[in-house]
Amino acid sequence: IFAERLYIGMSPKAIGGDWLSSDRPPLQSGVALVAMPLLRAAGFDFDVACATAGVAFQLLWIPALWLFLRWLGVVERAAYAATGALVFTGFLLFNSVFVWPKLAGGALVLLAFLALANSESVHSPRARAIWGGVLAALATLAHGGVMFSLVALVPLMLWRWRGWRALVP
Repeated sequence: IFAERLYIGMSPKAIGGDWLSSDRPPLQSGVALVAMPLLRAAGFDFDVACATAGVAFQLLWIPALWLFLRWLGVVERAAYAATGALVFTGFLLFNSVFVWPKLAGGALVLLAFLALANSESVHSPRARAIWGGVLAALATLAHGGVMFSLVALVPLMLWRWRGWRALVP
């Protein structure tokens, strides 16, 4: 509702009913608005286009999980198998098609962790810190509940990462 009002130029202030801003966090509205012109041009009506963008955003957990498994040292074939097996668990299947961006927030936190923790990356500590910060900010915009994970991430990263001074900027 919020994204639709923004898309058609209506004020989103008086949405009414029992709608709460936490029902669809800002990043999901942004994803819907960015994808909307392309999906509408493809012939989708507004509701289907919004749901399609939301489901695609929710599926971010799949590449995030695969990258995490690879970072842990799981061989590529086993990482594909584990990720593929998890796709069909009830929790992940339901929360991938039910557009409520909890998994997207979790995926973005996991990607932030990987950006910060990947000391073998070709990128400088400052570049990794910037990417980690951007991903952490996007995770917060996806779902406020990720703040608990981010709070736990700070001391872990300071302890593990020798380039902690790069976190300051």
